[in-house]
Amino acid sequence: RFKTLILEYIDNIPELESVEWVYYLDIDVIMGQPLDDLMDQLNEKYHIKDSPKHSIAANGATPSSQLYFFKNSKTSGLLNFFANSGFIIMNRHTSKYCLELWQHVMDSRREDNFDEASLHVIAHLFDRGDETNCQLVSMDVEDYQIYPMNSYQLLRMKWKSSYPHLIHIMNSWKAQAMQENHMVEFLEDALQLTPEEKDDNLFGKVFIAPSDIDWVTKSELARSIANEVIGSFSSNRAIFLMAFGDAAVKSTLVERCILSIRRRGAFDGKVILLTDARKNRYQNILGENVIVLNNRDEDMKTDYFEYDAMRFKRFKTQLIEYIDEVPELSDIEWLYYMDIDVMMGQPFDQLVKDVEEKYHIVERADDSVSRLY
Repeated sequence: RFKTLILEYIDNIPELESVEWVYYLDIDVIMGQPLDDLMDQLNEKYHIKDSPKHSIAANGATPSSQLYFFKNSKTSGLLNFFANSGFIIMNRHTSKYCLELWQHVMDSRREDNFDEASLHVIAHLFDRGDETNCQLVSMDVEDYQIYPMNSYQLLRMKWKSSYPHLIHIMNSWKAQAMQENHMVEFLEDALQLTPEEKDDNLFGKVFIAPSDIDWVTKSELARSIANEVIGSFSSNRAIFLMAFGDAAVKSTLVERCILSIRRRGAFDGKVILLTDARKNRYQNILGENVIVLNNRDEDMKTDYFEYDAMRFKRFKTQLIEYIDEVPELSDIEWLYYMDIDVMMGQPFDQLVKDVEEKYHIVERADDSVSRLY
């Protein structure tokens, strides 16, 4: 609730009289790029400092007060809410009305445990035309902010020496899904700690807020987080690979591909490999959620095609036939085929989310038209 009182507090401090713009940050956010650069980009895109008029309410009125938030990302865990309140841009003079309204709505919803819920109400009132003076501007997250959810996402930023402007390191129970040594390694690099600061173990110290949630094991915790954040993403989607012929079987392409899927791809769902090799060839990858299938002899069209490789490629047309015969794959609804010489460089769930939203893939599955993407 104190977020709604920020401007009241700075109004009482003489040395802050010249401050016109206030940027609120949750304290579990760290910066990976210069703030000036972030604000220049946001101002250019949303004209924050040029004009308070960004849109018109449903009844035609122009709002006089604004607050600026980032939209919720998939990994913030708050997708059902209008915006995320971990970063807020407010104007010393024009944003006061919005803060007062936010406080009023928050006080009237005593059962809420997220302040974003009140913002959602205000946004709905504005869209409906019942509120005309306060506009909550929802900014695209793009590459500005990230909510790392596991050790791989942390270390990937370190390995690439590439950090977004805002890194929201969750200090809640969700942070328990990250290995402490990985968190420390990431913080030491992201915060550019000196050797002395590393030895002090102050800035790089991992902090996890107390929680009344009783988690039995880390694996159960990670599974719970995945279910909360991305719903049934991993449970009803699978990646399909094929390895046929001596060249593929003798190479380590399959191992390399799966390693990238698990690490940089951060995908822990089912990976299915269809191959003409003996199953013990891939014994080293037979871990959790890796399923190796052998082709049926009758499906191998030997001496049928002019180009021999086509008899292998033809199996792409039978992927769904093969998974239909495996009981433990009965819950798979969406299949993503990849050549084994493809490696993942970013989280797979973000790629899928982007293409599914852009091309309305899931929604169009119900219109009785058969599609491949």
